[in-house]
Amino acid sequence: MARQFGCFCFVFLLGVCRTVCAGDGPRWMQWHGPNTDNISTETGLLKKWPEGGPKLLWAATNCGIGFSSVTICDDRVLTAGDFPDGTRVIGLDTAGNEVWRSANGNEIWRHARKKDWSHIHSGSRATPVIDGGRVFHMNAVGRLAAYALTDGKEVWAVDLRKRFGGVCNEWGYSESVRIRDNRLYCLPGGKDGYMAALDTKTGNTIWANKTIKDKASNSHILRVEIEGVMQLVTMTTVLVVGVRESDGELLWSIRHANRFRENCEVPRLVDGIVYVSSGYRHGSEGLNVTKDEAGRFSCTQVWRNNAADNLHGGPIILEGHVYAAGYDRRGFFCLDLQTGAEKWRNRQVGRTSFTSAEGLLYCLEENGFVRLVRPSPEKYMELSRFRLPATGKGKGLCLAHMVICGKRLYIRHGAKLYCFDVGSAG
Repeated sequence: MARQFGCFCFVFLLGVCRTVCAGDGPRWMQWHGPNTDNISTETGLLKKWPEGGPKLLWAATNCGIGFSSVTICDDRVLTAGDFPDGTRVIGLDTAGNEVWRSANGNEIWRHARKKDWSHIHSGSRATPVIDGGRVFHMNAVGRLAAYALTDGKEVWAVDLRKRFGGVCNEWGYSESVRIRDNRLYCLPGGKDGYMAALDTKTGNTIWANKTIKDKASNSHILRVEIEGVMQLVTMTTVLVVGVRESDGELLWSIRHANRFRENCEVPRLVDGIVYVSSGYRHGSEGLNVTKDEAGRFSCTQVWRNNAADNLHGGPIILEGHVYAAGYDRRGFFCLDLQTGAEKWRNRQVGRTSFTSAEGLLYCLEENGFVRLVRPSPEKYMELSRFRLPATGKGKGLCLAHMVICGKRLYIRHGAKLYCFDVGSAG
């Protein structure tokens, strides 16, 4: 009888796992997708949108204020938002109906200077990450928590400020964490650990890097192999750094700092070039990381382009070219990845965030214009455009990065999450 009961439990749990994250449904489990390059593997998408934009399937209207994007696993869509009583992680079904809502702390980030413009930057920052039937999310004041994907029940939580002495810059913690092989990598920015590896099952510390002395930036971690060594590459407020994944040892660093010490982008490694960018006219850089015969790593600058000052738009790299948008140096631009040379710039397009699918660029301007663009180093080629509803003055900025998954385009703006059908009829 006990054996039969055990077999029943196993089959039941297997069925539950398949329901929540083990089927053959759409997957976008971490911020910037399966390869962390912000490029979707979806096919069979529209190559041009109808007048007024693709069909709106649904809009979830009570997601809280914020810039959290979405992650997706089969029949679950995850996002997060700030409410008057704190940050909440939200699980929706694929029709936009709320399945669960769980608290991630009762304290929310507020801009210290309280300027007139600061309210449009209020809200949640990080995107939930899905792994092993759990959801992981860091709120803007450094509370990192794990939840059950099925019902949102909290499994564990860590206060990064208390455990590591964590300190973030004035815009709050914005990092969407990285997970690999039951390890969660995060950036507390503290004297007891600028970067740390935690056990995903318990939240216990595996290692913490105390060598890097800086407060946390708004960057994210790139997990990549360089010269045969798995590394975690990120930006502090003033540096680009590479840390050995196995034990957290700092392998190399190079200075990269704008005048406000606000680095928001995640580095990219493509064709031997580590690409980093920063706003406020500091611009983009192409870096080269090498290892000498003694096994010591070093990093050198290959090129720099001050005019390519992308701040937080998530540049896309396709066929040896970078597509991004400037911050102070306005315009949608294209760079040669190997040289940093500007191929073209369209100054009619403002600050924009990006994603890509089937070789096309999906572009979301801060003012709510959504554009479909064919990438080319020769010239700017726009195929379609539409504008999100309910955007404009006083509505807040469109800063959350878009997601293309399951032939759907997800766009977060303020308290709303829009889901559009971008699959082709054929």
